[in-house]
Amino acid sequence: KLFPNPTNDYFTLTENSFVNEIQIFNIVGKRMRVMPFQNGNAIDVSSYPNGLYLVRMLNDEGKVLKTTRLTKR
Repeated sequence: KLFPNPTNDYFTLTENSFVNEIQIFNIVGKRMRVMPFQNGNAIDVSSYPNGLYLVRMLNDEGKVLKTTRLTKR
């Protein structure tokens, strides 16, 4: 689970041993960021314009586990 959502500056995921990588896309599909995920790390989105983003979570094999909407305010 992704929280806080909506966010102003950052978000994180609930503790998860399956997610290996995070990809963030804007609403038109442009990839904004790709980064490895480690439990407890906050992902900074403060420099992104306000709007709707898609956060894709991948496992260590590169398979998509889940895609979630994130609102940046």
